[in-house]
Amino acid sequence: MHQIRFGAPLRPIRDNKTRAGVLMAKAPDLDHALRRHAAHYLTIAKTHRLDFRALDIDTANIDAALEYCSHEQDWTSVAEFVTALADFWVSKGLWELFLGHGRALLGVRQRLSSGADPRNPLDSIDSNSWFYIIGRMAEVEENRGNGPEALVLYRQQVRSVDTSTPANEGMVVEILKRAARLAARYEQPHEAKHLLDQALELARRRGARKEEIEVLLELAAFWKGFGDLETADSWCSAGIEISRSIGYTGALIELLILHGTIRRQQRLNADAKRCYQLALETALSAGDQHKVDQLKTLLAELESISARRVFISYNHHDRPFVKRLATDMKTLGLSVWWDEWEIKVGDSIVQKVSEGIEGSAFLLVILSPDSVNAPWVQRELGSALMKQLSTDRSISVLPVLVAKCDVPALIRDLKWAEFRDDYRTGIQALLDVLKPGSDVTEIDDKS
Repeated sequence: MHQIRFGAPLRPIRDNKTRAGVLMAKAPDLDHALRRHAAHYLTIAKTHRLDFRALDIDTANIDAALEYCSHEQDWTSVAEFVTALADFWVSKGLWELFLGHGRALLGVRQRLSSGADPRNPLDSIDSNSWFYIIGRMAEVEENRGNGPEALVLYRQQVRSVDTSTPANEGMVVEILKRAARLAARYEQPHEAKHLLDQALELARRRGARKEEIEVLLELAAFWKGFGDLETADSWCSAGIEISRSIGYTGALIELLILHGTIRRQQRLNADAKRCYQLALETALSAGDQHKVDQLKTLLAELESISARRVFISYNHHDRPFVKRLATDMKTLGLSVWWDEWEIKVGDSIVQKVSEGIEGSAFLLVILSPDSVNAPWVQRELGSALMKQLSTDRSISVLPVLVAKCDVPALIRDLKWAEFRDDYRTGIQALLDVLKPGSDVTEIDDKS
């Protein structure tokens, strides 16, 4: 590349059509061919921005022109260069080159905007160009793993948008959603929530129902990711209701899948199954084979979990033993329904117990002098036995004897797991049924 000696006398010419070409002609130590080709390539870059990466050109000429414009502080031309060349630089992996020019432009813009001189040459750059440059910079920083810097740029991009038109407001919603996902990824929940709240408020103010639904989906996923399943559930329900009302099928499927996953995490497997089945029916109606396959997999996984789930029926006097047993079975990889883990303040006990039995494959009934006459234990055992007689998937009753007692007649012929003499022997007997091939070496010896 020819070296430009700045500070040489400037000799403007009139035969170049582009501003960049005129500026290039002012460098006397560049030969005529370089001036002509640089102006030509820069015209191509501006006119054929999207096709520029495919052109076989010598970018050294472009670099020389851009360097000269920067030195001459012709920031309007620099902005035009960066807008035209951004895709080319990024596609070629010239990230530092692109970011360097972009940062320089933003710095100049901020300096000129805050100065006393009302004449700001960058005012001639339209908001769409600023939106494009800043957004491209944010994407590059995000792809480089520089999340905090990308977030700063996304905020600047939002401020660069002319929101006087509805289409531009829609772009702001998309940017806010993307920035929120980034903030959540970098464990900035307050920032992510603030960005999503802004997006929801803007979508609702615009009356854009599809945008509102998509933001609700983002909010539900956000709260699920941070462990607040109740809040996630409420946002999901709101999105489902609106999606149904306007017939937004794609979002409805996504929301039902997310709702089912939330219910699954809440150990409400029956509700999760209903959500997945509704989503499957919707996907079949829409002809979305990809979602159909995904939902069949989810339902199969849920059925597999339910096929191994263990419900523990006991009397509160046996709580210390049950706590140990439930904890050990969970450590051993079993899905356990124990009321102290499943029933929260304000929940319907009857409903929760009924759902627990419905979604379980095994009922462990703890047999002791206190439990055999306890009404709740009798009711739970009766419910399990009725399920065995129904046409639905049956539940297996596994008696667990922890103390000498009068075993109920209904299960007296069933072999029990013997815990009276040795705890580890008893739990191994359960594992032989619940998880064949496993042993008790993974749990602490508390005997």
